[in-house]
Amino acid sequence: MMIPSSTLIISLLCIILSVFQTCYSVSTGTIIQPSKSRQISWKPRAFVYEGFLTEEECDHLIALAKTELKRSVVANSESGDSMLSEVRTSSGTFIGKAKDSIVSHIEDKIAAWTFLPKENGEDIQVLKYEEGQKYDAHYDYFSDPVNIVRGGHRLATVLMYLSHVQKGGETVFPNAEELPHRGSHNKDDLSDCAKKGIAVKPRKGDALLFFNLYPTAVPDTMSLHGGCPVLEGEKWSATKWIHVDSFDKNVGSGSGGGTCSDDNDRCEQWAALGECTKNPEYMVGSTDIPGSCRRSCKRICTLCDGALKAGSGSVTRAIFSAECSHSFHFACITSYVKRGNHICPICDVEWKDIPSHAPITKPTNGSTRVVHILTWPSHIKATPGTLPCIPSQTNSNRSITSNSLSSEPFHFNDDDPLDFQFKFPSNDKSIIRSIDIKTSTELSAVRRSISQKNFHVLINLKAHVTDLNQVNSEMPSPTRRAPVDLVTVLDVSGSMTGTKILLLKRAMGFVIENLGPFDRLSVITFSSNARRLFPLLLMNDSGKQHALQAVSCLFAGGETNILEGLKKGARVIEDRRHKNPVCSIMLLSDGQDIVKNRIHLQEELRLKIPVHTFGFGEDHDPATLHSIAEGSKGTFSFIENEGLIQDAFAQCIGGLLGVVAQDLQVHIQSPEHDLCLSQLKAGSYSSNISCDNQIGFIDIGELYADEERDVLVLVNIPAVVDNDSSSQMKLVKSMTTDAIEVKIYRPRSLIEDLVVSVEVDRQKNRFRAAEAMRFARAAADKGDLPNARAIIDRCRMWISESASMPAGDKLSVALDAELQEVWSRMGSKKIYESTGRGYILSGMGAHSMQKATARGDSTETSSPVHAYQTLPMFEMLKLSRMSLPNFLRPKQTQPKYI
Repeated sequence: MMIPSSTLIISLLCIILSVFQTCYSVSTGTIIQPSKSRQISWKPRAFVYEGFLTEEECDHLIALAKTELKRSVVANSESGDSMLSEVRTSSGTFIGKAKDSIVSHIEDKIAAWTFLPKENGEDIQVLKYEEGQKYDAHYDYFSDPVNIVRGGHRLATVLMYLSHVQKGGETVFPNAEELPHRGSHNKDDLSDCAKKGIAVKPRKGDALLFFNLYPTAVPDTMSLHGGCPVLEGEKWSATKWIHVDSFDKNVGSGSGGGTCSDDNDRCEQWAALGECTKNPEYMVGSTDIPGSCRRSCKRICTLCDGALKAGSGSVTRAIFSAECSHSFHFACITSYVKRGNHICPICDVEWKDIPSHAPITKPTNGSTRVVHILTWPSHIKATPGTLPCIPSQTNSNRSITSNSLSSEPFHFNDDDPLDFQFKFPSNDKSIIRSIDIKTSTELSAVRRSISQKNFHVLINLKAHVTDLNQVNSEMPSPTRRAPVDLVTVLDVSGSMTGTKILLLKRAMGFVIENLGPFDRLSVITFSSNARRLFPLLLMNDSGKQHALQAVSCLFAGGETNILEGLKKGARVIEDRRHKNPVCSIMLLSDGQDIVKNRIHLQEELRLKIPVHTFGFGEDHDPATLHSIAEGSKGTFSFIENEGLIQDAFAQCIGGLLGVVAQDLQVHIQSPEHDLCLSQLKAGSYSSNISCDNQIGFIDIGELYADEERDVLVLVNIPAVVDNDSSSQMKLVKSMTTDAIEVKIYRPRSLIEDLVVSVEVDRQKNRFRAAEAMRFARAAADKGDLPNARAIIDRCRMWISESASMPAGDKLSVALDAELQEVWSRMGSKKIYESTGRGYILSGMGAHSMQKATARGDSTETSSPVHAYQTLPMFEMLKLSRMSLPNFLRPKQTQPKYI
């Protein structure tokens, strides 16, 4: 007998730009199954993974430890010394990471589950508790100043149970807050000790992961935990403490109290990015506890990132030591002072004694200045450090100008002609198939006798992955990516002085190097006024050399006029004679717009192309940048750490250089009169439903390679009479392909429990989170921070109670972690205005559009805020980090947490 179902027809209408056939796979011997991991607490963040270790792995660790057991010790809270204590009565031993292949495989599993590097972990400690032995409540993070020197705080703890315990031996968190309806165990199964909080019963093979620090690096006092006394049997466990940085490094080797040495291979990078002043406790230290980067902090000129050396061979560079004790190259400081700056760029102390003479330089033909700023691409035939800044003419017959000189044409129609017109057919079935479409229903079935309103149907679109090896190919081909017209609009106001402008130049150098020969680039700079450095140029060798020379001339000064810069960038696009199929603007600013409260910003701009905005540092204008991005269907990224400009740019162009579809539209139709569409949840994408509630449209627009879009269609399902069995649900991928049937089953009675779709539930959580951020931001902008935090707390509670959390859904877990970060950035008005508003606005846009943005101070792929990062973006990020010298690679995990 046929089971009745309800009908919905979905059509996909799009203009496809390219087809990509290359498949990418990640091969690994370590498999982690998220469905086996469940969250037991959110204060602290704690998870249990059932069957994390196999029987053989558990027995192997016990066998290794049996002959080496010694009485366990604890760390003195003041001195950090190890000592015996009745607080901890177990016996144990440590097993090295490379002990054997089994131990190494366990280490790999821990790294895969936690997303934390192996080198950040201590050796595994195996412990044996006999009857009566226990470990009283304690914290795993350090309170002494000694242990923190090696690897920093213990960020996370993984506790693996190697044996079954007949009674007692539970791990208990007395201060923790348990998730509703998610008790770790029936209280009757627990000892009296374990009933005093959230408890985890030791079961052989299970593992407990909990975090000792908040995402903001503040110690989490809710992580207080202890091991209950063993009442029957014996308990074997293995503990892995994971630090915020490498625990394998040698600390203080031969340094002594006053020696200037580096104990970390990233010291030069951190010093160049200002950590010597921002984080002196870790970088410089004190007489008693030497810092880890003393040598690097004494040898960097923060104005040019160059080494502070009195001389090198035949080249001598004078050094200026300011009254605040910070040192710089004399040439750098005189240039800095000539622009009206009398404040130390490191510590903000106002100088009374300043250099009054500029360095003597030998003029070249045409009084050309020499620049020293970029690591030039190897295929560009130019000598690094000797490219002229303002020559009268270049080989390509285009003048290069600084951001303070030059005249501009009245119309910006002087763009380079295209070597070929890039076109793809829009009706080829093979091209249509470059986008996959799937559907899921909220529940596995709806009983025939009942009606249900707002039943959720999920539509998932996913674009295929591009061939990254073809992005810079010299020969055009319909199987390769669509070329791009890119305009970068760059803030060069006075606040960009020093390291910022240098990092911006490097970031632009990376963008230029990674554009292909059929892409075109134009650069606009703005301060008090806006100026076009050069028109849309093809990024062949000649165009790249021209662009690099122009970017090398940038210097900072003046106010911040965002609108003028963006207007000029829009004119470049509007006036161009030739058009590549993909077009976008990238706008970066680190300051407040000189015109406040632009109410009619979108009307003034009339932008019809995506503008991807980047707010840089704590003093930028996030509201204006978010408004620009939102109105143009672009993204807003919040770059809290200035060292991450290049990574943020890399992630953005990683998407732009792989556009698969434009003008993408989803069409939903119900052929049954009594099956009505009630709502379309599409985030920031425009949608509408016909008057009779039978037809709906969603405008998705542009889709990058490997990108996904998820839309929730809410339908009202009627009750089914017995003689009505003709309804069917159909999904049509395109007007020219066969239909795919999707059914909502309508049985007379439900024999089995209903299955709730995790796919649908996670998207509900996404919309909840975006909405909560929007309401919390509105409350915080009015100064009502307690209400804003309460809104975030309620949303976290909803997500914790959702069906996808027990299944270990990565997006839901990431949303919860991100909301906690939002909550922490609303701790005070000062914190909210400096970092909270930008972080929230960037998150709102990312979740509403399902597009990757840079947020906070990290673009690490393991960060929970990068749920929408595509494979091409990830690959471009890898290129970004490989393109920089070690001391400039923006991985600042350790200084942030120390």
